[in-house]
Amino acid sequence: MSFITREYKFESSKVMEPKSDQHTMAMRSLRKLVKPFCDCTLAEIQSQNAVNASIEDMRKDPAA
Repeated sequence: MSFITREYKFESSKVMEPKSDQHTMAMRSLRKLVKPFCDCTLAEIQSQNAVNASIEDMRKDPAA
């Protein structure tokens, strides 16, 4: 019975990335996940601000 032997060579620079690169990649991934929620929230806040501003204008105007 014969066995197949294989030799694997790994480059140390690709296996062990510097910590800062791993941190940067993790932050980019997190931003990609969170950004749609932030954009949605920002749009919602802006629309609420417009409604609140119009209500305040109505309260200030004695004719309304």
